Amino acid sequence: MIRWFAGHPTAANLLFLIIMAAGLFAAPHLQRETFPDYRPTEVSIDIIYRGASAVDVEDALCKRMYDAVKSVEHLDEFRCVAQDNIATAIAKMEAKGNALRFINELQTEVNAITGLPERTERPIIRQKHRSDHVTAVAVTGDLSISQLENYASYLEAKLMGLNG
Repeated sequence: MIRWFAGHPTAANLLFLIIMAAGLFAAPHLQRETFPDYRPTEVSIDIIYRGASAVDVEDALCKRMYDAVKSVEHLDEFRCVAQDNIATAIAKMEAKGNALRFINELQTEVNAITGLPERTERPIIRQKHRSDHVTAVAVTGDLSISQLENYASYLEAKLMGLNG
């Protein structure tokens, strides 16, 4: 192949131009972030079971949820906490997975659980929203704590009122 391109310099130049044009065409569509977010997607699943003890919640909800979601593609970690009246689970997705598909699969599997006790409510499934802190403000001075708290509240109200 190298010999052929050496014998046909015009073809080599044309191939070079095609590759450059493809790169120039694709460059504006590349996703760029200064500090990309590498945290995995997390989904919370809450099921309320009125009047149940933590042991009942564990047996009736947590174990069934685990059995239901263990086949979900790209599931990295699943934790369920049983408390009186509620089961709260966190499903963490592997980095290579598709977040929307992951959430939809979890919803499908959890909603397909049959034989739940009558006092359970419908599962609440939602993606845990992450917000990156942009800045932190410390308020200090030769004032009493209550005066500093009042000033901090005033400053917070002013900052929240800014557009943008």
